[in-house]
Amino acid sequence: MKFDFKKNILPHILIILSFHLVLVFYFSDHFMKGETIKQEDIVSYRGMAKESMDFRKENPGETAFWINNMFSGMPNYMIDVNYNQYNYVHFVRNILNPFGIDHPVKLSLVGLLCMYVLLLSLRVNKYIAAIGAFAYTFGSFFFISFQAGHTSKIEAMYLACLVLAGVIFIYERKKIWWGAILAGLGSGMMITTGHYQIPFYLFFVLLVYVGVQFAFAIKEGKIMDFAKYSAILLIAGGLAVAANLNRLTSSYEYVKYSTRNDTELNKEAKRDKNGNPYKDPKDLMASGDKLHTTPNGTTLILTKDSEGEWYSKKDADGHPISKPKIILEPGDSILINSAGDIKILVEDRSQNWVSKKNKYAFDWSQGIGECFTAIIPNYYGNKTVMALDKSSHMYEALKEKGASNSQAKSYIKQVPMYHGNQPPTSGPIYFGAIVCFLFILGMVLSDNKTRIWVIGGALLAMMISWGRNLAWFNFFLFENVPGFDKFRAVSMALFLTNLLFVVGAGLGLQKLWSSENKDELVKPVLISIGSTIGVMILAIIGSKFMDYSTPFDKQLGWLAAVVEEDRVSLLNASWFRSLIFIGLAAGLVWAYTKNMTNKLITFVALALLIMIDLWVVDRQYLNNDNFEKASIEESYDKNITPADRAILQDKGYYRVFNTYQNPFNDSKTSYFHNSIGGYNPAKMNRYQDMIERHIGRNNREVINMLNTKYIIQGPAANQVQQNPEAYGHGWFVQNVRYVKDPNEEINALGNGGLRNTAYIDSSKFTVSKKNYSVDPNAKVEYIGNEMNSISYNTSNSSDGLLVLSEVYYPEWEAFVDGKPAKLVRANYILRALEVPAGNHKVELKMNPKTFNSTKMVSLISSVILMLGLVAMVILSIMKIVKGQSENEAEIADA
Repeated sequence: MKFDFKKNILPHILIILSFHLVLVFYFSDHFMKGETIKQEDIVSYRGMAKESMDFRKENPGETAFWINNMFSGMPNYMIDVNYNQYNYVHFVRNILNPFGIDHPVKLSLVGLLCMYVLLLSLRVNKYIAAIGAFAYTFGSFFFISFQAGHTSKIEAMYLACLVLAGVIFIYERKKIWWGAILAGLGSGMMITTGHYQIPFYLFFVLLVYVGVQFAFAIKEGKIMDFAKYSAILLIAGGLAVAANLNRLTSSYEYVKYSTRNDTELNKEAKRDKNGNPYKDPKDLMASGDKLHTTPNGTTLILTKDSEGEWYSKKDADGHPISKPKIILEPGDSILINSAGDIKILVEDRSQNWVSKKNKYAFDWSQGIGECFTAIIPNYYGNKTVMALDKSSHMYEALKEKGASNSQAKSYIKQVPMYHGNQPPTSGPIYFGAIVCFLFILGMVLSDNKTRIWVIGGALLAMMISWGRNLAWFNFFLFENVPGFDKFRAVSMALFLTNLLFVVGAGLGLQKLWSSENKDELVKPVLISIGSTIGVMILAIIGSKFMDYSTPFDKQLGWLAAVVEEDRVSLLNASWFRSLIFIGLAAGLVWAYTKNMTNKLITFVALALLIMIDLWVVDRQYLNNDNFEKASIEESYDKNITPADRAILQDKGYYRVFNTYQNPFNDSKTSYFHNSIGGYNPAKMNRYQDMIERHIGRNNREVINMLNTKYIIQGPAANQVQQNPEAYGHGWFVQNVRYVKDPNEEINALGNGGLRNTAYIDSSKFTVSKKNYSVDPNAKVEYIGNEMNSISYNTSNSSDGLLVLSEVYYPEWEAFVDGKPAKLVRANYILRALEVPAGNHKVELKMNPKTFNSTKMVSLISSVILMLGLVAMVILSIMKIVKGQSENEAEIADA
């Protein structure tokens, strides 16, 4: 068939332009007023990365591998390292956004294009693919995430479509090379976002897809074809990983030292009062006993009496038995099983005892019944806190009690409405009522192979999202699947269910579009309508047995019962709303099968209904109120306090402790100063230990050893306290005290005397002496800090041990007068080295060995992927020039 531009290319161009037009309309304030979205995570990130971003602007082509502006210094690998200088895959991300539109419009365009390509790979008509692209991109999960600033997560979720499209091209379309390029580049770009949890979850769905392909290959006697396709896919995936090898390996190395890994304290032997390690926990505890930490910090051994009640065990003198040096927080418990294994337990939101590590990972677990929000948005009450209107039961109750209009309006602005068991949430994960109906239709009309992998993948992702609510399954994955325990918020996996629901809906619409015998559609359509109505009936019946109370209700007093009525009303109204949309869509489809409407009217109407359904829900979470004219930098500069200005007059190198707000959940201070606090979900593990044991408990000697020159006690300039006791950049110590393990080391810091004594873990580090002479006139003069290096001039009449107020990390190397010196860790987190007598220049340099050893692999692999893309584009153009159809050009429109 001869190539026809109007038929083969122009429709795609017009569809892509329609994507832009819809986004311009939705984000009108962004375009008409030049406003930007207020995204808390982006604002926090800018505070974290400020120092590193400034460094890159001032030093083009260089990267800071270490930052100083939070947590007294930490590796930059998971914040702002410029991995793209050795990975050209990011150029394709710019191609996906040819007009250079900024977030969130930019990412929405990526989502539209990627889902469009995925549906085309399934031989879906281009117009239906466009409808599916809107249905996926405008899912509520993404717009809620936009508002929060989770942009890297959103981009990875959108790019997942491209990866799946490539896999389908390989196995089903037999377009091996186009499939390999799409899968490789899609995977490479996903990894480039730095949100590894998304490709990790996608891998499980791909396993389902490939497993189904394998089963059918055996059944059809095509195992060699399957092997060939799988080999190509593995090569593509390998290139994607290799293109990001410097990013992945550097992050992997750092994770071992971050809070994403277990603290070393919990791994060390617990010791008795004489310092001897317990060889067997059962020396103090019997099977079934547990340890409980009281609010005042006392750790007691508890056992059950004959009636099953817990009580404290007593020693021979009748005193409660407590176990020394257990690292527990108030309310934690430890369970000892019959084998003597210790597990730290904590109560989750459902008041079940789970391991502390599991709780961190599974806090945001989607409730099994909560998945009804995919079809009924307010099934669990919407946001954690939201505004009600005058028609609410709460407003009426307040008025009846004599409240004025203004008082009642004020009270209903912040009402706890979410009644699931997740922590605070910004809204439900809503796929769309019509999307769910069309998904069921698509599965009824699809062949067995498609039905199995789509439903299987959607169900698997849903099961992962249930987290602790499906404990037997997810706890098994957590304990046995490598990498699973590194992530939190498993509810995130539900995006894959959303993706596959849209795929199923697109397949359903395609069957309607291409069917030549509409009589054959009548029965499947009736089954789909009946099944969808059945789901709605099940949902409303289930709601009658639902608990509508929340932990916040205690604060509402007599209004608690009234608010529960509002939650019921919200659910019922949402159920009725979804039923209306399903009814309208089902009516259109039924009329189409009976030739009562034509194809154009049916599909345009369905497209409009889907957009209206999702649009109205999305506007609750992302609308013009979320935009402002000020940029992030302008917002920071606008909100600078007199206290900040006063400190910034000091142009030296020092640290700040901001105590008038939560110092360990604050990136604002890091924007302006080098903070001993900060905000980062993957801070260094040892530093977190110090926060919990010393810094957070205001151990002034520990604060002093971190060169904390200023303490902010309030926003006013006169609320800045200069700390004259700060130890400065470095100091020579007189004594070394060796400790046996990390527990003893961190405990020793509470003994004081850190100005003269350094504590060193003898199991990991040693120095030549235990005692040193320190010249009263010894000096440590700070010369400069260039992010990846820091230098000092030192003067001491004797050989000495120099302790620096810098956080230790294995990739730092020390030099004295240009010659390598041995760097050790002291005082649990600091760097120390021996310096000979006399005057010397001491330099410390960050040597990112893993990054440097893998950067050329990343460069070469990304070049191969890019050359593959260019080659396939050129070959396709050549085929088009020869007059072949778009199908022959391998980017077919089915």
